[in-house]
Amino acid sequence: MKGLGWLSGLFVLGIASASPTTVAFAEQLPIYKLNSPKVDRNWAHKLFKKTFGATSRAEETQTALTYRAGNKVLEIDKRSGHVFVGDMGQLWNPKVRPNLPDRAEAKDVADKFLKANALLPNRDANINVVFSHHSETGGGEDTPGGVAKRLLDRQVNYKIEIKIRGPEGKERTLPVVGGGGKFQVSVGDHGSVIGFDGGWREIGGIESQEEIKPEAAVFAEFKQKVGTVQVKNIRTELAYYAAPPFQEQSLLAPVWLVHAEIQVGTETVPMSIQVIAATKYGPIIEQAPSAKARDSNETPPPPGKWDEQPTKRHKGEPAHHCGTAWTGLSQGSVVSSINAQGFVDQCQAAGWGVRFNWGDLNAWERDFRANDDSYVDNVDLVFYKGHASQNGWVLNNPDDTFLHYSEVGGAVDLYGNTDLEWLVIDACGPLESTHFTTNTTNAFDRWRNIFDGLHVLLGYGAATIDEPVAGGRFMELARGGWNVIDAWFRTAQETQPSLNGESAPYGPTIYVVAMYAHKGDYCARSEHLWGMGGNPCSDVPAGVTQKRYMIWTST
Repeated sequence: MKGLGWLSGLFVLGIASASPTTVAFAEQLPIYKLNSPKVDRNWAHKLFKKTFGATSRAEETQTALTYRAGNKVLEIDKRSGHVFVGDMGQLWNPKVRPNLPDRAEAKDVADKFLKANALLPNRDANINVVFSHHSETGGGEDTPGGVAKRLLDRQVNYKIEIKIRGPEGKERTLPVVGGGGKFQVSVGDHGSVIGFDGGWREIGGIESQEEIKPEAAVFAEFKQKVGTVQVKNIRTELAYYAAPPFQEQSLLAPVWLVHAEIQVGTETVPMSIQVIAATKYGPIIEQAPSAKARDSNETPPPPGKWDEQPTKRHKGEPAHHCGTAWTGLSQGSVVSSINAQGFVDQCQAAGWGVRFNWGDLNAWERDFRANDDSYVDNVDLVFYKGHASQNGWVLNNPDDTFLHYSEVGGAVDLYGNTDLEWLVIDACGPLESTHFTTNTTNAFDRWRNIFDGLHVLLGYGAATIDEPVAGGRFMELARGGWNVIDAWFRTAQETQPSLNGESAPYGPTIYVVAMYAHKGDYCARSEHLWGMGGNPCSDVPAGVTQKRYMIWTST
């Protein structure tokens, strides 16, 4: 996949506490060699049988081994050995009415499941494997003035810790976070295991000991990167990070993570957690090509529902279209352009047209407001990458540079009345909600009014790590037959850590969220993108018959 080469098999990142006293002794840290993953077909077949009690059929591609039986699936990624197991009739399904065990019982179920199937790596001289935290999948109807909520499963989470031996033989641990350094068991009705997601690339030894970049140098590099962006409340953390399971990785090296907030007018917005290399091993990040500059006096193209009016299409024009808007260097992020390019590449590989790819100073707020019918609402699918809060997301001039939910809640700017079906916000929000966190408001009260034919709003309910691959991975999964919401949830699980070190409403648990409109049938919950596994649902215009539902799960 294009746009996924920034890790280059060199290393990856993680989260750990990093006060000056914490890292004073750690002037050098080990770079670990990682063994090539091995896929045990016999073990995988037995795991499927033991988990689901069903006979499966095997499918194999260059990158994955998959077993299926109906809506039950087990997939092992050959690039990492990462395992995904899901009863997709139960997992993330708002129609289920499970009788769930309490947290202690769920953990007992998860512990036994992991042990019986040898799903956790053995503790050795380099690592510990420990219980991390409880989380959930939940769903709720839009009930103005209230918070209707139902738990759909309980999740039990485990993490890897790297053991480091410092001066005078003192030992401490640095956690590993990211898509490849965590394990999650989803426990459903009457204690049944309905999902598992996790994996670990086995350490084969130490490649070298490397001096790490001092914290002061990290601050200086960060401030240079953000330029004139107003940042505050900066803090750093030192850690290891395991790459997403769909990437190869040969070495595991430390990085610094930088947490900060940015000020955009009157809005304080959490900055996506930035990654800065702690040693010479990376990351090596190269910007994707920028889109051509725009003229602020340009005449917007005419809106058109081309996919629903084929007779009005120009000869040879694709039936379906996507677009992307992203804020990169203008807001202190190095990876946004790569992420957007991965999305664009996969759209084109699916035979879709790309109507716009606006980045940085070309990513105008008015494309989402005054001119939305010509841009955002003139395509089927929009992917945004940048910074966000519970109140909206950051863009650039013209307009006030922050798209507040109150600015797109009126009749003029409702989404979907022209074309838009799916809107993805890959940023630290905007779907924080009192359904699953505190210090925020009901997400429905902020976003219900944007639905007027828009099917699904996808986003996060917490702060996220700034990563370059979600856009391409989301489209890759959708092209592979995953429905829209499942593709987004799985992308989030593969690219994000499970905890982010933030306080509510932006942490500490990272929740990925989908809000969708329906007319009592929940149709949009399981719909696919055009031409990728089935036809989408019909539009549900704004009005008294429109209902809305929200589902969330942790990464």
